[in-house]
This record gives sequence, C-alpha cells and structure tokens, in this order.
Amino acid sequence: MVEQTPPHLPPVVKDMVRVQLFCGMRPQDVCNMKPIDIDRSCDIWKYVPYTHKTEHEDKDWIIAIGPNSKRVRRNFFAAGLSST
Repeated sequence: MVEQTPPHLPPVVKDMVRVQLFCGMRPQDVCNMKPIDIDRSCDIWKYVPYTHKTEHEDKDWIIAIGPNSKRVRRNFFAAGLSST
C-alpha cells in the first residue's frame, strides 16, 4: 500500500515519505528535520532530532542519511519547508 500511495501525493509529501522509508524514520522525525540538525561531515550524514521518543531515557537518537535520502531531502528543503 505504501508503494502505491506516492503517485497520489503532492511532490514534497512524496519526498518526505521516501526519506522516511529510506531512513526508517517516524513521521515526526521527517516533519521536524532541519538542515541545522544534520551533520554532513561524512559520506553518510547523521540527523540528530532535537526531540525524540526516548529522550526521557537520556538516550541519543541518530538517523543515518544515505545517498538516496540525500537526493530526496534536497528537494523538500529546496521547497522551503525548513529554515536554517
């Protein structure tokens, strides 16, 4: 069902769904993602959400962003969904 849905979505939402699938993100992770939260110093980027479901347990939540996600992510940041 998830694979059949993207053709019916607006382009930015379609890209957000793709990033979720590539990275194993929860919906709120992709919705809250900002460029400033992404460490781009290596080939595989690291996204550290400012808030997440296990923060009350004092655990870090790091999401790897690989090549496929990097291409898609650029599209929705370019669309102006996020600042900084």
